[in-house]
Order: sequence, then C-alpha cells, then structure tokens
Amino acid sequence: MQQLLIETTGDYAAWKAEYDTQTESLADAGLSTLQIWTDDAGAILALLQVGSRTKAEAWLATRAGLGHAVQARFLKTV
Repeated sequence: MQQLLIETTGDYAAWKAEYDTQTESLADAGLSTLQIWTDDAGAILALLQVGSRTKAEAWLATRAGLGHAVQARFLKTV
C-alpha cells in the first residue's frame, strides 16, 4: 500500500528541510519516501510506502496537529 501525501506550501526548501527531520518518525510509522513532486500551485506531493495503515494515520494526525495543511490518500495497486 502507498500513501500520497499532499501539502500546500509556498516554500519547498523550508518544507524539505523540515520533512528531512522526520526520518525517525516516518520509520517508526512504517513509512518510507518513494518520490516527491511539486506542482505549479505550490503543492508538494510525496509518495510513501506504507507498512502499517494504522501507524501511518497516526503519523498524519500528528503532522496535522503541528499545523501542516495535510491531505492524504491511501493507494493500492490493482
């Protein structure tokens, strides 16, 4: 299962610097980063491999609680 994380920010460099500090919490949540994209509207999209949906949802709740405008979709290959 994968998760598509969508965050809106005007400053990719600042977002990436902060995201890079999340290595341990991502690993604890069973998440690993596969790919990161940006779009013209200032959104950042990150594709993550999910080891545990329950842990991934808890990680998302924590991220949202820190003030990040987070959207996420859980995806599975069919």
